[in-house]
Amino acid sequence: TAQEKCGNYDPRLRPWFVAASSGPKDVVLVLDVSGSMSNHGRMDLAKEAAITVVETLTISDRVAVIAFSDYAYQVHSGTDLLVRATNENKRLLIDSIQQLTEGGATNFHAGFQQAFDALERTIKQEYTSGCNVAILFMTDGARTTGPETDEVLGLINNSTQRLATLYGRDTKIFTFS
Repeated sequence: TAQEKCGNYDPRLRPWFVAASSGPKDVVLVLDVSGSMSNHGRMDLAKEAAITVVETLTISDRVAVIAFSDYAYQVHSGTDLLVRATNENKRLLIDSIQQLTEGGATNFHAGFQQAFDALERTIKQEYTSGCNVAILFMTDGARTTGPETDEVLGLINNSTQRLATLYGRDTKIFTFS
């Protein structure tokens, strides 16, 4: 069979395929690292998914990884901007993702605020891919602290509108739970 001949080869996971199918992009991964992520292997699944995304990025892409629980922070990049997805930067991000640990409550607002702030700073400094913008939000689905859901949705709507109006950047948000 083809599976026996080719093994686990999947072109969808290859950087050349991703680059051809989506073009240059600015990607912000927002990972829930709250205490509830320790249940049922959720944290391991989120790390695996985030690492897979980082591995598929190419040098024409920009990336940031935001971890959030009670508060949010940008994981190892040495800057508060999105970084070019070079092999070295991807390795540093993957190492940082692997070191994430669970703890605290779940503050969606903090995660989204940090993501939009990083995007806007990157765009203002013209350090962006200039193309597609995506926020990938990974959580186990339960907000337990911070502003209420309506305020979180308001932040998302206002921020996406702001990026579109001021910078002509259409931001897509993908949620994974």
